[in-house]
Order: sequence, then C-alpha cells, then structure tokens
Amino acid sequence: MFFHDFMMIILTFITMIIMFIMAMMFSNKLTNRYLLQGHTMELLWTILPMFTLI
Repeated sequence: MFFHDFMMIILTFITMIIMFIMAMMFSNKLTNRYLLQGHTMELLWTILPMFTLI
C-alpha cells in the first residue's frame, strides 16, 4: 500500500508541473504561438496520456 501511495504522489506532482508549464506557455506573450503548426495536437498528446496514468 505504501508503494502505491508514494507513486500516486509522484505522478500527481509530475502532472501538476506539466500543467503549470503548459499554462505558463499559453499565457506568455513573448513567444510566437503560430510558429509550430501542430501545437494543438501536441498538447492533446501530452495531456491525454497524463490523465490515463492517473
């Protein structure tokens, strides 16, 4: 039981860090949002497996 709880804490922290970084990237006005064409698809490919792991 201890191992499961510990791994859930680690996965939760990783998820929160990734979501924080993505939120900062979207709110940053200094970057060109249209530089990469498939940015929306890459965002989905990052978020969906993250929620599948949890």
